[in-house]
Amino acid sequence: MKKTDIQEKTGQEYLKLADHFIKTQLIEKQIPVTAKAITDGLLACASNYTSGYWRKLRISLAYQQEQGGYQKAADRIRGIKNPATKQGAEKKPKPRPVRQKSFDENDEKRLTEYLTKQRPDREVLAAMMVVKLTGVRPAEIPNLSINGCTVTVIGAKKSHSGTRGADRQMTLSITDALELAVQLNRLNKMPCGVETGISRVQDRLRLACQRIWPRRKSHPTLYSYRHQMGSDLKASGKSRVEIAYLMGHQATDSTTRYGNKRSARGGGRLPGIPEGTDLSAIRENHSEVFPSAHGRFGVPMSPAERMAAAEAKAAPVAPTAPAEKRPSMGQIVSGSPRAADNFKNSLSKNTNSVKGL
Repeated sequence: MKKTDIQEKTGQEYLKLADHFIKTQLIEKQIPVTAKAITDGLLACASNYTSGYWRKLRISLAYQQEQGGYQKAADRIRGIKNPATKQGAEKKPKPRPVRQKSFDENDEKRLTEYLTKQRPDREVLAAMMVVKLTGVRPAEIPNLSINGCTVTVIGAKKSHSGTRGADRQMTLSITDALELAVQLNRLNKMPCGVETGISRVQDRLRLACQRIWPRRKSHPTLYSYRHQMGSDLKASGKSRVEIAYLMGHQATDSTTRYGNKRSARGGGRLPGIPEGTDLSAIRENHSEVFPSAHGRFGVPMSPAERMAAAEAKAAPVAPTAPAEKRPSMGQIVSGSPRAADNFKNSLSKNTNSVKGL
């Protein structure tokens, strides 16, 4: 990954993560900080992390060395593979936590009651409402702004190459816009600032869910509201391009990762797209499905196949000649005596061959 592909904020997160690793895995153990020591330490702890976190840690350490001017060390770190993911590895990566990708209305009611009466936390409730109304990523909340009924979102996953993440605007009803303004104002008053505060809010939400549902393997998060928004948008009849825009994606393929129609709650107000918004930058690259030769669904169509299917659909259908009518069994038997004898003989042979099996 090149320096220009990383935003300043992301770079700072990488440096912080890399510094913590070197401090805890090398310096505190009195191990000299070298490229070999870093790679050895990274390989040794592979089974302690999920594969995704380990990959992020590797990127962070490579980025740190690159920023320090040690390009060879960065290349060496970037080139190692996760030993825990290899086939036959004794130690496997830490399993990824199960994410709840919808927000059940009963769960929402129970959680709201807990955060209102048992352990009041207006900031957690405010963050929940913001994501519920807009479907934004939690990291996008600090840069969220509202003017009248129009909400402006600064994308949190934008890349310099322009292939990921996108800024966007959406419109809300007057009621939802007023509610959003109240909750954003509450979050903006957090003493630690919104950016730091959102991270702490997520921690408090996770703790609250663990107390309410101690035996569950997965709990609602702020991202559950984002997945729920994806489900509701898909059930609303909006096009893939419109959904991608509202969710902050630059390509329609990304919409497949968020929600499904079956999880839609229905009946709620959804954000809209301001009139005159240019959606031409959204890439339509999602896979369509068509019946395979065996009659099953789910086979992705290539661009050439999609074009051929579209041409075939548009082409006029030529009239076909009526198929030759085949005689039924009764017609054969009731025909001439010779035909009947031939049919009986063939049936007898087939029956004997089956018995012989």
